[in-house]
Amino acid sequence: MGQVSLIIRISVFFLLVLPLSAQLWDLPFQLAQDATRESGNRFAITFEQRIRLEDRTDCNFGADPDRAAVLLRTRIGLTVKPVKWLKLSGMMQDSRAPGYGLNAPTNYRAPLGLHEAYVELTPGQWEIEAGRSMMHYGEGLMIGTPQWGNSSRSYDHARVAYVWHGLKTEFLVVSHVKLRIDDFARPVLGERAWGTYNTVKDVWHKTQADFYLLRHDQNRPGGYLGLGRLATNSFGGRWSGPVLGTSKFSTEGVLQNGTIAGLQHRGAAWHGTFGRRYQAAGRNLDLYTEYNYASPGYDQVFAAHHDRFGHQDLFGWRNIHAIRGLATYGLTRRMNVNLMFDDYWLADSRQGLYGGTGKLLARSGDGSAGRHVGEEADLFGTYKVRHSTFGLGYGRMIAGGFLHHTTPGKSPNYFYVFHGYSF
Repeated sequence: MGQVSLIIRISVFFLLVLPLSAQLWDLPFQLAQDATRESGNRFAITFEQRIRLEDRTDCNFGADPDRAAVLLRTRIGLTVKPVKWLKLSGMMQDSRAPGYGLNAPTNYRAPLGLHEAYVELTPGQWEIEAGRSMMHYGEGLMIGTPQWGNSSRSYDHARVAYVWHGLKTEFLVVSHVKLRIDDFARPVLGERAWGTYNTVKDVWHKTQADFYLLRHDQNRPGGYLGLGRLATNSFGGRWSGPVLGTSKFSTEGVLQNGTIAGLQHRGAAWHGTFGRRYQAAGRNLDLYTEYNYASPGYDQVFAAHHDRFGHQDLFGWRNIHAIRGLATYGLTRRMNVNLMFDDYWLADSRQGLYGGTGKLLARSGDGSAGRHVGEEADLFGTYKVRHSTFGLGYGRMIAGGFLHHTTPGKSPNYFYVFHGYSF
């Protein structure tokens, strides 16, 4: 309770005091801008510091103790462009979880380390890049970098792309960086995805089409815990863009085959979202509806799931049907409020419920627990001034019949408040 009380006091400080002085905080940005100008715009400095205070109750549906934490992430980066066709970029990241304890996982804390370090060549219509960086393709459903996690994610990678008019053809190999609590994050290429990702712009009415073929390999050094190894192929496509005035859409489908632990693998997934902007009391009101499906055993590869299955990030893209509705209202030019509702069902009642990392959360082998996992409601908002962002939110997951039969059946709660400064 002491840490929860601390979170409440600091939250009040964030919401009442810090916005009044935010305009005085831009000195780091001004210094960075001055340095860039002095270099003749040949290099740029980036900086981010974010502190989030969060309180989670009824964790793992009541199986784990409640958890309150203060999360602090600091990044500083440098990008150098000595000539037009060459870019060198690097970033250090330090993630802390003061007060959590010695058993904080790597998604909460990681020592100061090299989060990005890559070289990019752009001679003519070619793009050639190699090193370590954050990466995000399309919706992030195959390869993405979720920024909500305190340690985030980056990839050791190499890619070659050719751009011709509206077509971009790319060949890539990426390996998720394995973080270590007390050691440097070295490359571990035992888990990797490789293949081709292609984009066609202005397909129809300024829409964009993506199509890709990716191979995901993982052996024991790469973190695979089963027998043999994992070797899956993902054939996917995405279509997105504006439609019908202020509306926009995105749809993506994936088919998979291959082997897992020597057994034949088959999988499929689909994502669809549609949104439209309205005017309410002279302010923007954006309404979205979204549906996500993944078959049992679907391989999530390196997906970024934040907000995809609720603000608490309890579930992953595997053996699930998920329906989401989101309303975003701009109270002012700098402040908006969001209301989100999710409903979750198992695709197969005899298969398990999984988290974003692929961990099995619960299972009913005979299917008697039913398919309904539960619903989640989230209310959150942000306020932006200059290079600062302030936010807070609350989410509650109402356990459904499946969770009541397979877990203690408690309904998790999530409260947080944060401040971020970045340029």
